[in-house]
Amino acid sequence: MIQREIIYTPGLWKIVDEILINDVRNKDRDPEMDTIQIDIDPIKNVIKFYYNGKGIPIVKHENKRHTFLR
Repeated sequence: MIQREIIYTPGLWKIVDEILINDVRNKDRDPEMDTIQIDIDPIKNVIKFYYNGKGIPIVKHENKRHTFLR
């Protein structure tokens, strides 16, 4: 690891921060999770996130029409 000053876009930092927070919260839901990995490829401009947890639970909702009052 090399410590140096960098220039970054705050929006990109917020996206990375949100992904990491979600990964850590997933650890609370899945005690068997033991890996969070981040790969940064500055040549290809790619950041990859990996964790070996169960993932974020998804619940399917019925398609309903909404009526809005004015």
